[in-house]
Amino acid sequence: MRRKLNSYAIFAEFWHNMFRFKTAILKQIQAAAHLVALEGGRIDRLRLLKLLYISDRESLAERGAPIIGGRVAALDNGPLHSDIYEFIKGAHEDAGEWKKFFTNDGHVVIATADPGRMELSPFEIDKLTEVSDRLRPHDSWEVAELTHKFAEWIECHVAGTSRPIPMERILASLGFTEEDIEQVRSTAESNQRMRKALCG
Repeated sequence: MRRKLNSYAIFAEFWHNMFRFKTAILKQIQAAAHLVALEGGRIDRLRLLKLLYISDRESLAERGAPIIGGRVAALDNGPLHSDIYEFIKGAHEDAGEWKKFFTNDGHVVIATADPGRMELSPFEIDKLTEVSDRLRPHDSWEVAELTHKFAEWIECHVAGTSRPIPMERILASLGFTEEDIEQVRSTAESNQRMRKALCG
């Protein structure tokens, strides 16, 4: 068990680090912008956070890689990407990049410029679109309730807190074996090395 937990911890760190480059920030912005556009240029922030999480989770299930990745946390209203939440609140160290394309009207995120879609693959655009279309009949709170059924949130959530959800918890809840998780970790390591080589 100790060996498994250690490999999980290493994997989680690689997974977090591989999405800290500027190109990854642009990809987060582009993924969010695509969802906002599908909603007519403005979207409730709770809905945006949940659609991004569900899309990422389904991408993990289908191809072993997320769309945007990064830190994930369990809050009372379900799981979310911590970086995106901090972008919206203006608390992220790179919030200036986010503000080039979005503004807030209370709890509504409004698109003010188009960041393009070049960082998103056709699969990723299709996945974001499919999730948005599928869940459009449900209001934001109903979408949030759907995420309360995810095993990783149930296991990590403590009322009134924000607790990290290790990526291996998500993968395990999706049915990935230890060998599967190790393979995903290896891919994350390779991607990290490639990004460092390209970005310096």
